[in-house]
Amino acid sequence: VISDFDLMKSANTALAGTTKELGLAFGENLPRLLHVARVMARATGEDMQYMFDSMVRGIKRTEPRLIDNALLIVKVSNANRAFAESADMASNSLSVEERQLALMEATVAAGEKAIERYNLENMTALDYMQGITAMTKNIGNYFGLFFQPALKTAASAIYDFVFAIS
Repeated sequence: VISDFDLMKSANTALAGTTKELGLAFGENLPRLLHVARVMARATGEDMQYMFDSMVRGIKRTEPRLIDNALLIVKVSNANRAFAESADMASNSLSVEERQLALMEATVAAGEKAIERYNLENMTALDYMQGITAMTKNIGNYFGLFFQPALKTAASAIYDFVFAIS
């Protein structure tokens, strides 16, 4: 389970610096990648955000070792070959963006196989505890947003006072 703020940070990381087509592909696959991250986190005891961020960084950098952090084995050459065949291209002529898209497709496919293999749809006590932690963080963030104008005014007044006496 991941807090809203951390989810937005991770989504922004996924979308930052991408081309239009890769950004759209990330947008379409974000729910699947998050589901894979949740299942793999439960299977390994790792943090869901770590799993998700590893997959995203691995796809963006076309680096399968990062995707391996989520225990997903993806072969870049196989991913590129499958993508190239589906687009009637030679795999050695793929652009960087096309290699990223190929790796995303392969990561999602490997993730869906892992979901079937682990079959971890039922929530555990750890899932509930992590959910409580995420919800508590969400509440704190929302309170912070609510009280930010008052805190800004108070901080500004204190700053002005300290500046005046120094």
